[in-house]
Amino acid sequence: MKYFSTLAPMGVFSLNEAVKLIGNEENTKKYLSRLIKIGQIRRIKKNLYSIIDPIIKDDSMSRFVIASHITNDAFISLHSAFEFYGF
Repeated sequence: MKYFSTLAPMGVFSLNEAVKLIGNEENTKKYLSRLIKIGQIRRIKKNLYSIIDPIIKDDSMSRFVIASHITNDAFISLHSAFEFYGF
């Protein structure tokens, strides 16, 4: 769990971000699959992961945060931003 404390504040992260942290792509994939197996992260889609909140046993990130990480140039619309902030 050496790198988990660094990944956890990210909430949602890609494989490339984890590789930058760990250093080797093969080792990173093994590490992430181990975290998936023990239930600390969840694969959202290929190369995109989310931290699991240990209290509620579900994603700790909202759908807006996940949606903004799907692609590099992703963003949420004005309507979604108002919904996020409760307006």
